[in-house]
Amino acid sequence: MGIEKLSTITQQLIEWDFSELYGIGFYRGHDKYAHIEIKVYPTDANVDYLHWNVIHALLPNQEIKGAQDALNPYVKFIGNYLSAIKNKRVNLVFEIARVGFSATDSWTKACGTAYIDAFVSAFDQDKFNRAKEISDLYFADETQIRNAVNSANKPW
Repeated sequence: MGIEKLSTITQQLIEWDFSELYGIGFYRGHDKYAHIEIKVYPTDANVDYLHWNVIHALLPNQEIKGAQDALNPYVKFIGNYLSAIKNKRVNLVFEIARVGFSATDSWTKACGTAYIDAFVSAFDQDKFNRAKEISDLYFADETQIRNAVNSANKPW
């Protein structure tokens, strides 16, 4: 599910002081595309949780419906991994700040991999900078994205 990617930042996770993080991740495969931007910060709640803070006009309805269900196992996975290496229970909020999609691909099939990459990029400046360049290009014309979402939301 992503243990090999998280293991590349184990030392940074051990040293993390729980200051707010921001990460950007992407995944592209056959019939799959996802772009996800997250904020991560500690919470006093007794569980890790996903906070969906995305403008609905930027992701088609059919993708929004399954998004939280698709991402929840990854939220638990990262929370458990971090708690294990910190040797104490750590509870975090994973706020989904922005997402990107391709009208011809499935976002929910790819969002988990993009989510893990976003978390890793929060600790890897080179990975973050590369992802930021792609993100800036993707969101350069938000009107075009909104039009694509509107088109995808129309019944056939």
